[in-house]
Amino acid sequence: MAAAGALTVGVTGGVLLMGQASVWLLHRWAGTADLNDLVMLVVVAIFLPLAMLLLGSAHHGTWRSRLTTAAFVLFTAGWVLHQWAVLHTAQVQALHERGRAAQGVVRSVVKGRDGDVLGLEVCLADGSTLGRVQVGFGSRVPDTGEEVVVTFDPDGPVLPLLGPVPGPPDNTVRNAALAAVALASPVIGTRLARALRARRTKRDDPGAQVRR
Repeated sequence: MAAAGALTVGVTGGVLLMGQASVWLLHRWAGTADLNDLVMLVVVAIFLPLAMLLLGSAHHGTWRSRLTTAAFVLFTAGWVLHQWAVLHTAQVQALHERGRAAQGVVRSVVKGRDGDVLGLEVCLADGSTLGRVQVGFGSRVPDTGEEVVVTFDPDGPVLPLLGPVPGPPDNTVRNAALAAVALASPVIGTRLARALRARRTKRDDPGAQVRR
């Protein structure tokens, strides 16, 4: 029980720690788009071994197996959503605190291979150019040559955002995602403890499985 409790706290704490580390990197090293790619790689690197350990130790067809699978799906969805929400709210908070709004004209719309909008290139009134201007979720993508208002961070690497200086961020999504992680963590912690204990027993006593 002690090991399961420690793993439960460790799993939830790990999600929180990664979120805070991402915010630290966001403000000191990279823009949001670059950091999203890096964080997703780290999540996958941790996710795959954890999935193999958890699901590989489950007994198929039992209620414990189904509960573990459901908890793992909930945990993963909450983890990814929490990570996205943390980065999004950190970006909005940074622009809310120190963002500067400016008028400009859209020079080009940058799109990926699949047609998704990656950002805008906007020429400001003073002749300078802002690249990778982000379009908020659900916002209309302006046409080339259209006059727009953009908010940029003059003192940091946070990517500029289309629109005026934003208000304080809404933390509802972040808190809901963290609640999902906390709800699934006891099941994950218990399963991890059992899986690690089974592996340790098998390593220390290879004949235990045969005698069963």
